Amino acid sequence: MFLNHNSFENNKLFRIGGLGLILLLFLSFLLASCQDGIILPPPVFEEPVTPWTGESDTAWYTGNSSSYTLDTAEELAGLATLVDGGNSFNGIIINLDNDIDLANLEWNPIGTAWESGHSFQGTFDGRNHEIANFYINDDTANGNSNAGFFGGVGGKNEGDGGTVMNIKFKNAHVEAAGHRVGIAVGALHYGTVIGIETDSTSSVNRENATSLYAGGIVGASFHSTIIGCTNAADVYGQKSSGGIVGYFLHSTIEDCTNYGNLIAVNSDGGIGGIVGFVAGETDYNSDNNLSTITKCNNYGNITSTVAGELFGGVIGRIGGAPTHNTPVMKIVITDSHNYGKITASDGSDCTDEKGLFGGIAHYSTGNDANVTVIEDGTQIFPEV
Repeated sequence: MFLNHNSFENNKLFRIGGLGLILLLFLSFLLASCQDGIILPPPVFEEPVTPWTGESDTAWYTGNSSSYTLDTAEELAGLATLVDGGNSFNGIIINLDNDIDLANLEWNPIGTAWESGHSFQGTFDGRNHEIANFYINDDTANGNSNAGFFGGVGGKNEGDGGTVMNIKFKNAHVEAAGHRVGIAVGALHYGTVIGIETDSTSSVNRENATSLYAGGIVGASFHSTIIGCTNAADVYGQKSSGGIVGYFLHSTIEDCTNYGNLIAVNSDGGIGGIVGFVAGETDYNSDNNLSTITKCNNYGNITSTVAGELFGGVIGRIGGAPTHNTPVMKIVITDSHNYGKITASDGSDCTDEKGLFGGIAHYSTGNDANVTVIEDGTQIFPEV
């Protein structure tokens, strides 16, 4: 069948007329929107994040305000400079107003340790911004050294605590031989950490270190609170290592989840999906001696390369810390679970055996640990 010239032209005009009708309807919609007072927003294009130059900018700090807003990596580095110089920022709020790219340059932690009086004691709110390409490579095994985006948060006394909240870490790597190592905070003392996230391109590596505690979020927590954090970074550690926190003394952790894998290398301190080592105090009856883990879940795989290591899906080791003369403690574990695989040093799968906690450590005569496990409001351990 052949189309004559007139039918072809009519079909062509029909197609052109259809397109014209669609364009006319669209323009009519725009006109009606403007008449109704509806202004269509212009397209939004995100500005690229400017990588850190390695410089430090402290010009933003005036000393006469209760809050400051930081926009650049240089200003963040300036915060580290000021805290290292002795300014604790106690009672002051620091807000982050942009995503930050630290360009894989060596980062100097914000604060060092409460023992030295150079810790952050204010409130840092990341406002859910992303901090990318954060990197520490420090092989200094100093007795009180702490490594993390914040090295030390909180002071010597209860009223001196600091808060770090609402930060998303991407491609963060901490390789340090320090005493306490974590991506967000090295050491937390009378402090609070809320809403921190790390992604699966991040890691904590203390494989070649000889010192103590490593965690995906916090290295060590003393008299502190950790809430609503999610870790996806792998943790390679010696001594005590945990998906969320390595060492846990008189502290509370709630609504936290670990997806990162944990690998213990030449370690004897406890490795756990949520907490590596829960320690205690000498005063068994003290209310301050209680630690709690509530609604925390581990999905990361746990591998021990050391025979006799204490390791578990939620807690690696429960018991005293002989080096600090703290032999006794109390711990309540509520609605917390392990969904990861646990592999012993001989390659055997011991997930069922050590799904909740690895072991209760006893170091000397008279030491004890009071462990309570609650599920859906019912005490399941010890049996009642």
